[in-house]
Amino acid sequence: MKYQSAASYSTDTQNKTIEGMFSCKVQEHYGPRHETQVKLTSSLVNNLLIGCGLPVSLVEKEAFRRFFLDVDPKYRLPSRCHVTDKLIPQAKEKQVVNVNSQLEEARHVSLTVDIWTDRRMHSYIAITVHLFINWEAKSHLLHFKAFNGSHTGARIAAEVEKAIDEHGLRGKVVHIVSDNASNMRKAFELLQQKAVEDGGVEDEGTMPVGEDDMLDDETLFEDLEEDDDSEVNQVIHRHCLSRLSCFAHSLQLAIKDAMEKCVSARPVMAKCSKMANCCHQSAVFREQFEVNFGEGRSIPSTNATRWSSLYHQVSSIVQLDEQLLTALLRQTGHDNLILTAKDMASLKEFVVILQPFSEVRAALW
Repeated sequence: MKYQSAASYSTDTQNKTIEGMFSCKVQEHYGPRHETQVKLTSSLVNNLLIGCGLPVSLVEKEAFRRFFLDVDPKYRLPSRCHVTDKLIPQAKEKQVVNVNSQLEEARHVSLTVDIWTDRRMHSYIAITVHLFINWEAKSHLLHFKAFNGSHTGARIAAEVEKAIDEHGLRGKVVHIVSDNASNMRKAFELLQQKAVEDGGVEDEGTMPVGEDDMLDDETLFEDLEEDDDSEVNQVIHRHCLSRLSCFAHSLQLAIKDAMEKCVSARPVMAKCSKMANCCHQSAVFREQFEVNFGEGRSIPSTNATRWSSLYHQVSSIVQLDEQLLTALLRQTGHDNLILTAKDMASLKEFVVILQPFSEVRAALW
């Protein structure tokens, strides 16, 4: 039987104790209320899942879990169910409280309403609110839901009125911005009528909005002084629910109408569209295009509801070397798409005309 010396036993025991101590520390996790645990969880939900739009299933991915082990071994990732059932609803409730507090503080707000359809033909209605708090512009998503059935003016008006009532905005809405569709115009005619029927909102020292129908007669102001006339009109306009046409939609319609009237431009625009289709639908053409103009280069496609997409398409073609483009089209059997000198002159003029509109659009968005 062998006996260890006291010094040897002491050293072995000390080593085991140290190893055990570090082993325990590696396996130890933060408590649920620890400052770091709470901070990382909040950042995970607000910045990754909500801010970046990443899927909740991310927390179940083994690679993502290994990533967080490198970030902080003590941090314990929440489960998918915990994120879905508790953390995201808590984040939403916190945001709702923050938005509602701002809406209570604001005296006047404006709304933006739009309906859009995804690729699977599912329709949604969205309402955003815009206001100023301490001279700082604020914008929030107020209402978003599936919009099944016919997109009639009455149904749109009902959704807008529901959002106004749910957030206590009755009497605070100055303007509502929408596109120029007939159903949108009809919706806000109904909302204006409802505002008049409800009697409007009274403000200290001002006239009830319910009297708007009587004030339509301009002869009522004939005896008013010029300053008084202006002040009364400002009061009326300030408290009336009015619809403003969306600038982006109006610009889209204006440019679309101008292009339709420019008959001479249709053949060259058709060539541009077919060249873009070749880039996105023919692997052979795309390969040769990248050989001539650089890897990753292409001609962007257009979108019928985005005039700027046509501008970007034409701009990209104008920037290409004319001789290389002509040689490429001949080589790939697309002689009918070759641009003449007159075609190129028309495209360059088109770019010059639309460039200021593009700059305005970039400044607004």
